[in-house]
Amino acid sequence: MTPFDEAYKKLNKSQKEAVDSIDGPVMIIAGPGTGKTTVLTTRIANILKKTDARPSNILALTFTESGVSAMRNKLIDLIGKDAYYVEIGTFHSFTNDIILNFQEKFAFTKEFQSINDIEKIQVYTQIIDELDLEILRPFKSPYYYLNQIMSSISNLKREGIDPKEYERLIKEDELEFNETKKINPKTGKLRGIDQRFADNITKNKELLEIYKAYLLKIEDIGRYDYEDMIMKVLERMKLDEEFRLNLQERYQYILVDEYQDTNSSQNELVFELASYWGEEANIFVVGDDEQAIFRFQGASLENLLTFRKSYPNAKVIILSQNYRSDQHLIDASQKMIANNDERIEKYIDNLDKSFKSASGKAGKKIQVAEFESGLVEGFFIANDIKAKVDKGANLSDIAILVRNNSDSTDLAYIFDKLGIEHNIQAGENVIEAGVIRRLVNLFKLIRDLQGDTEADPILHFNVLNYEFIDVNKYDVLVLSNIANKTRKSFFETVLQLISEVDTNSKVPEQLQLAVKQVEQNKELSKDFKYLEEPEKLVDFYKKLFYWASANETNTFVHFFEIVIKESGYLSWVLKSENEIENLNDLNSFFDQVKELNYSDKTLDLRKFLDDLKIMEENGIRIEKRDLGIERIGVNVITAHKSKGLEFDYVYLYKTVDKKWGNQRDQDKITLPSGLVKTIKPSKESKLEDERRLFYVALTRARREVIVTYSTKYNEVNGERNTLGSIFVKELPKENLQIMDTKAYVHKNLKAIEELILTEETKSSDNISKKEASYIDNLLSFYKLSPTALNNYINCHYKFKLQNLFRVPAAKSATLSFGSAVHYALEAFFNNYKAYEKLPSFDFLYKRYVKGLEKEVLSEKDQKELLKKGKDILQKYYAEYKDEFRVPLYLEFRFGKGFHKATYENMPLSGVIDKFEPVKGEPKTLRVIDYKTGRAKSKNEIQGLTKNTDGGYYRQLLFYKLLTELDTNFNLEVVQGELDFVEGLKKVEINYDEKDFEDFKIDLKKYIQSIKGHEFERTTDYSKCQNCEFKDHCWPDGVPVRLNSENIPA
Repeated sequence: MTPFDEAYKKLNKSQKEAVDSIDGPVMIIAGPGTGKTTVLTTRIANILKKTDARPSNILALTFTESGVSAMRNKLIDLIGKDAYYVEIGTFHSFTNDIILNFQEKFAFTKEFQSINDIEKIQVYTQIIDELDLEILRPFKSPYYYLNQIMSSISNLKREGIDPKEYERLIKEDELEFNETKKINPKTGKLRGIDQRFADNITKNKELLEIYKAYLLKIEDIGRYDYEDMIMKVLERMKLDEEFRLNLQERYQYILVDEYQDTNSSQNELVFELASYWGEEANIFVVGDDEQAIFRFQGASLENLLTFRKSYPNAKVIILSQNYRSDQHLIDASQKMIANNDERIEKYIDNLDKSFKSASGKAGKKIQVAEFESGLVEGFFIANDIKAKVDKGANLSDIAILVRNNSDSTDLAYIFDKLGIEHNIQAGENVIEAGVIRRLVNLFKLIRDLQGDTEADPILHFNVLNYEFIDVNKYDVLVLSNIANKTRKSFFETVLQLISEVDTNSKVPEQLQLAVKQVEQNKELSKDFKYLEEPEKLVDFYKKLFYWASANETNTFVHFFEIVIKESGYLSWVLKSENEIENLNDLNSFFDQVKELNYSDKTLDLRKFLDDLKIMEENGIRIEKRDLGIERIGVNVITAHKSKGLEFDYVYLYKTVDKKWGNQRDQDKITLPSGLVKTIKPSKESKLEDERRLFYVALTRARREVIVTYSTKYNEVNGERNTLGSIFVKELPKENLQIMDTKAYVHKNLKAIEELILTEETKSSDNISKKEASYIDNLLSFYKLSPTALNNYINCHYKFKLQNLFRVPAAKSATLSFGSAVHYALEAFFNNYKAYEKLPSFDFLYKRYVKGLEKEVLSEKDQKELLKKGKDILQKYYAEYKDEFRVPLYLEFRFGKGFHKATYENMPLSGVIDKFEPVKGEPKTLRVIDYKTGRAKSKNEIQGLTKNTDGGYYRQLLFYKLLTELDTNFNLEVVQGELDFVEGLKKVEINYDEKDFEDFKIDLKKYIQSIKGHEFERTTDYSKCQNCEFKDHCWPDGVPVRLNSENIPA
């Protein structure tokens, strides 16, 4: 018996009918797990067995490269070497092969190159700048619609809609609108819904102009789009009869897998290939409307109905026997998807899509688990997986399906904590990988050495601390402190060091010139004695200059190789714990480098980093290469990527409303309804499309499905309350097992708490004796300020870097704005105090401008802050000009001159913006502190609301303590006030004696901790997100925050 005979014998009745239907059009409706790949490959073998067709006369098209591979391998098992000559491919690879085989017909491929994502963005932004656009170029954010513009035009191309046809569709919508629009009798204006429709028509008209301009632009620069390939082949087939007949003669049998997800231009290509035989074409399509998850919104039935219309006599066969899942899962998923109105049964009579399990078993019910905490939900999944593995399950047979790429982060962290191997397949972006971020930062440092401006000192600090940079990490801290003490830039300090260290080796010419400029200044040499290995720092900076020179004399690809080899980066990657993954990240990144260098032969480091910035700003991802190896571990994968896969155990994670169902509409531009020709999309179309995705996710399971969600999740911006997804609620109760999660939490409470308590602190406990001695030396001169205290409370390690070692950091535009406002108000009230006459607003604004001129700002920031400052100060002056009082003191500095303050043997310091007498109590004062950020309530200031720590109130208490400790300050402070300049709000707080005493107790504890060298990193990672030392502490990315706030007692 041949392999074909054996395979055929195993087929069920419907499958045999499909395999035996060799001639004429056939449409197969294949539900999940019904063996469609088996049917496709066995039918190909049957065609070769029963007809005179050669393997090369058969064309099989599918949606993904993995689908191509699966079909080819299965066919090899059936027919041997002939399988290599059957044309199996994706639509893209197929059209690419046609273009390559008929190059004389497609001259554009010789003269043009495929446009890359960066070039596409540059072309679109140029068009947006040039065109007169009313809506699609908002004044304050001209590129707000950029991504939507690009995706909309890509959709139009995929649906085979050229500008002429697009214009016709817009006119159809406009005509219908003019006939149905209504005016609100009260306002005399269009109703809200009609106004939105009118605006959308305007958007489409503007998009049409952008579409036309884009086609002209890319032709001018010698580029073509990915989507253009199918359209070019289609165009040639319609115009060139000889070419069309050549293809039609070659491909006598056409099979299309995943037919529900092919777009209109792909569908038209198939019909054009089969057009010679008319309605009797040998075309065989396999699809399932309920698994249409990649089509244009509302177009899930488009292909199947278009096929029926084009081939009215086509045989329709349903594959209804499910070889994957048991009956409980089949019934539950079928009843859930039945909530969709637009289903194929509605349009084809007597179509029965009731699926039955081939196993004949009811199997396990779907388990649904609702938790009160996202942490507990993640712990449950991890613990449940461990239990399954203990009973013999393979990790690779387990999958967790997530809705979005970002959902995988929380799980990955918990899995790491519990030692569960896992594979993230949720569209990882190589640019975000820690191994690549390190390399990019090294490149930025090299670029900045070539520029006119000083590199960000934090960048120096971060790069020098990377594992592969061969310098003494203690020396980096010392050098940072020297730079700060001498008010020199980090780079100037390095140059001074180079002039001090005799390396007896050649120094690059550019570096020699830089060193000569600082050689006269020898004042730093006395501090270099603290360095342990200064020669290593010198050698590294010499290399940086050599690399900067190499960038100017080599192709960028060659320069890239020089840096990764000579820096020690490549060796570090090859020796790393995750060598294979890290090397794959590097190779994936290098592929992008080669592509960019191919498109732009003049590419250099500056252009490359500009390109990366464009990619990051516009969400362009560099997808990881497929390693092509079997990964050991739990599969964490998006629902979209799970299509075509199956696993024994499937977890559906975070199945909450607005994530799985009822997602906020991201479409800022709605394309014309006529784009979908068979069924007009309804307001329910989006929800139905999302329900299909949930259906696909459910039906990936062979044995068991566990659906989980939580009613609360802790996120960066605080706690979020959630509801279970509508799709979970639609699952029939008779097919569900509702878990008792409260009992589960009670039983596992100790283990969950241990998970939190074992947070990775990555502390600085291993301080060398020399570093400890150096810290003691720094502390002997140190004065603690309220800002530094708040830093210590938020993160002990940040205090060490920022306030003790004073690692140089560039001042942000926000801080510069605050400094300029403080400067202006100080000058304003000094003038008021001196002349006892209220100065004008013009005086206030001129002082603000002068204050801003003292700051180091980009031209763009300077322009924006001039406008912002004028607006804010104008409102502030108008609001309070009648309330302004002559102050007693301004910019009062404690810790300097006669005003000393010491607590627990720690000198304290602080600058108070303004002292004013309290009304009616001339001998008592109010401390006033200006704030330029968002105005806060009294409860927020005192730390009485969620996600506030009372830092502002602590600052006011610190000021009161300064006044009491200073023996030369004889007035009593009874009140503190925060003056929110931007928010036009003043909050007065009367000092509470108990709060003040508690503060002093806490301060004593913190001072003891500082003196005891307690500088561990915070475990509240939400504080790390906006910290300037984030990339230093977490070069592989900030870990997930775990906390126990929502764990039930």
